[in-house]
Amino acid sequence: MCVPYSVANHLKIFTPVGIPMIIVAAVKLFQVVQIL
Repeated sequence: MCVPYSVANHLKIFTPVGIPMIIVAAVKLFQVVQIL
């Protein structure tokens, strides 16, 4: 019972932080590709 709660709690914290990190990583990758 505590495992699904822990996973849900982790996702609740991770999602708002993880989505902008993915966007930032994609933008940086795109800039690197443009430079090359």
